[in-house]
Amino acid sequence: MHILRAQKSDTNKEIALRKFFETKGSASLINCENVMQALDIIHKITTEFEGDNEISSLWRIMDTYPNKYWNYPLYVFLHKYGKLNAENEFELRKEKLDEFKILLKETVRYFFLKGVIRQGGSNSVKEAVYKVYSKIESNDNYLNEYRNNISKSDQSEFGVLLEENRIGRYNRGLVLIAAYLNPRQDMREFAQLLSGEEKYHIEHILPQAWNDYDGWNKDTHKEDVNLLGNLMPLSQSLNIKASNEFFTRKKEKYKESSVQDALDLIHIPNWTRDRLLERNSEKIELLREFFSN
Repeated sequence: MHILRAQKSDTNKEIALRKFFETKGSASLINCENVMQALDIIHKITTEFEGDNEISSLWRIMDTYPNKYWNYPLYVFLHKYGKLNAENEFELRKEKLDEFKILLKETVRYFFLKGVIRQGGSNSVKEAVYKVYSKIESNDNYLNEYRNNISKSDQSEFGVLLEENRIGRYNRGLVLIAAYLNPRQDMREFAQLLSGEEKYHIEHILPQAWNDYDGWNKDTHKEDVNLLGNLMPLSQSLNIKASNEFFTRKKEKYKESSVQDALDLIHIPNWTRDRLLERNSEKIELLREFFSN
């Protein structure tokens, strides 16, 4: 439906799917080949791009988002420029692949920033999405629909909400983005973590179940346990093994991880409150920089 809306430059509110195909979209069903090609491309996306670590990682990060409006412009782009070759494999020309990566990064920035500051549903992003995919289809400057819709006030508010840890249901995605931004992270291994058969978990370095760890008390534990500085992605098996262990024992499990955030902790003697807050500031600064570009 959104591919067809883009082709018609339709930026109006959506109507019900059945009603759309009974009215506006019915004529397109006559050309079944084009419709099936679009569906074929869409179903292939999550597998065909696994060879590109950056695209695979960012796509999986966006999969944590509470709604799916982020992927409509991406599908419009892929339908417009992607082709199935003789081996029925999905292909994008090199220049379009690079362009797609830029679009995907701008998608991450726009959706997570707007999500955090508005804490709303899909209504907060729909208008921009409709304009972006219509401009993709008409070869217009679609990226400005995302970029120009983020104000300095938005940037400032986003930074404050990060500092105050008021990020709500976008916590998981921001933990992944912060780990993705680690300059020493191996992107191939990170992509494998997010898309592999074994699930990943979000590890609490200071365990969620309080105990008398490294000078923490019940009050400081409650304040800090869910800060970004205390969180990182970890494979399911390692997360289960580390679980509620003391930090000195957790580190032995972290050595087995492919996540650089975990490897960075190996040489830290103890997980004190000062170290957690220092790491929290480091992660917030990484996110500020990424979302301000």
